[in-house]
Amino acid sequence: MNACEISPAPENRITRVDSAVNYKASAEIFCAHNMPLNGAWKNVVQMTAGGDIGNIGDRTFAVYRYPSENRMYMTVTDPNLNLKEKVMPVDCNEGEWNTYSVEVRQVDESPMHVKYTMFQDDVEIFSSGYAASSGYEGSLKVYASNGWHESASEYSVRNFYFQTFDEVVCAGSDPCAGLADCTSIIDSCAVSPQRGHLSASLSASLNFKASADVMCNHNMPLDGNWRNVLHMTGGGNVGNSGDRVFGIFRKTRENQLYIAVNDPTGPNNERVHSVDCNDGEWNNYSVEVRQSEENPANVKFMLKQDDTVVGEGEYPASGAYSSGDLGAFAGSEWFKPATSYYVKNFMYQTFE
Repeated sequence: MNACEISPAPENRITRVDSAVNYKASAEIFCAHNMPLNGAWKNVVQMTAGGDIGNIGDRTFAVYRYPSENRMYMTVTDPNLNLKEKVMPVDCNEGEWNTYSVEVRQVDESPMHVKYTMFQDDVEIFSSGYAASSGYEGSLKVYASNGWHESASEYSVRNFYFQTFDEVVCAGSDPCAGLADCTSIIDSCAVSPQRGHLSASLSASLNFKASADVMCNHNMPLDGNWRNVLHMTGGGNVGNSGDRVFGIFRKTRENQLYIAVNDPTGPNNERVHSVDCNDGEWNNYSVEVRQSEENPANVKFMLKQDDTVVGEGEYPASGAYSSGDLGAFAGSEWFKPATSYYVKNFMYQTFE
């Protein structure tokens, strides 16, 4: 739509466009406070894969007037949220024009992840992200306004456009480069944890190091569910030696990580440590298990967040999970996955 303004009308489908991983949708909207506050949502614009709400792509971009107040409601796709949309309330002044836009772009250092940003004029009002593979790519119907709600007929729209950008392809590097007896589980191209995502099948060793870079994200609901980021296990969830060779979980009620390592002297054959992480930042998490030089009948473990030791201990080597199969998951089968987190440079190195 060009600079000639129109008023929203019922089922006014303007055009059809093709979506992409990277895009920007933008419209200038004239605010009017003279419509009745009658309890009905009033639509201004919507870009949809075909439905009103609930499916990925239904709310690629949409603006509504609230049912009972003179405020606006802007949406963008977010596959991690319940109705597959992020909603932001925005104020507008009677008789004034504002530009509303959303921009979705792959993250340069992690192209498997996209960041979306919502703007009113040039002011950022919210940003978050999701796995690029979980977004919507396909045909979009463009309305001013849709057929599911009353039209915000006293509003006006102009300069409504949709712009796409080239997709970034990740060329991964090997985290095991230059290391002996090392297996790359996930390379430098980040992945989002998914339930039951077996990334590698390995063989356990008495002496080893496991390491992964993890990006923290605070936009998942604190709903009482443990959310798994990664899990290295001999076959079970918890309780047996080897069930928690290395595990990272988002806690149930707070944006803090819970890191588990094998320890036959601890409750449930594991030792757990809590660490903080900052939203949107990467940290390296590692566990190293080595026989004690002073007493080779014992092993010592050291758990680190970046270069900071966050946990350590010692136990008899006879209780270690030192042989057998070892599955490495980016999202275990027993818990909801921490889909807003990202994992890269996940590796497993063994020693004599």
